[in-house]
Amino acid sequence: MTSQNDDDRGTIPLYEQIYALAGLAQYYRITLDWEVFDDIVRTIRTFNQYYLDLESKYGKDAFGDYFSHLDYATLSWDSEALGDNQARKNWNSIGDHIPAYLVNLMLALEPLPKASSNYEEIQKFLNICKKILRTTSTIIIEQFPDPDENVPFVNERFSRTWQPDHDWRWQRNRAVVGHNLKIAWNLTRVANYYYFSADKIAAENCEEAAESKKLADDLMKLADKLGTTMANLGVDLFRGGIFDTLERKSRQRFPHRISLEQYQRLLATRTSSPRLLNFAWLQ
Repeated sequence: MTSQNDDDRGTIPLYEQIYALAGLAQYYRITLDWEVFDDIVRTIRTFNQYYLDLESKYGKDAFGDYFSHLDYATLSWDSEALGDNQARKNWNSIGDHIPAYLVNLMLALEPLPKASSNYEEIQKFLNICKKILRTTSTIIIEQFPDPDENVPFVNERFSRTWQPDHDWRWQRNRAVVGHNLKIAWNLTRVANYYYFSADKIAAENCEEAAESKKLADDLMKLADKLGTTMANLGVDLFRGGIFDTLERKSRQRFPHRISLEQYQRLLATRTSSPRLLNFAWLQ
């Protein structure tokens, strides 16, 4: 079924497929229902079959480097029928995997019981999930921050080769405050996962532990920067609430809309210390 959202109408946007897994992942975490798990596995396999950039700069099988839309007729990300969504990547196609299903799914699967009859098969799938997590997190900290240090917001839309797209429809060169908050929130969760992983393997593999800790530090650094920025610029200090979008360069407010979800994310990022948020990966 094609999207009914005006931004994506007549296409198959990846983020809608991603969030179709949200309830399934939570349900599987509670029940360990094998039929639900099979649906999740097949859906993620579809992501990697149709949306994956096979020429990604992040290497072969760079699970996590996904295009944002497919043409429903050809199932191609490069069809001219996609218009300004042709061969594009965005925050949703990269980062939304983390809150939608990865956190709950990995918490449900780790650690795997070695006595399981299909241990090797599930371990292989878990490794794919770990690759998606690492690739998406790495892309966010490497590609999303603006090269201009005077711009405190992330870029959200990109060409295939990660050139920022500042001409897309209503967004242009505007920052979505909720997306910046969502990135900060999720990076704290992922950072805590890598801090935990580093501590766990430190005695066995100090080099891998050091890599995980460095990635965690980089994730927390960006999360703290975005959280602080949104607290300073994203809050309407006169009327209350959180702005919807802001001009990324002039910092002029555009259009003002209160969002409870965005406000809750802001509160979460205000306690972004990794030591204060040791529980974050479990939420």
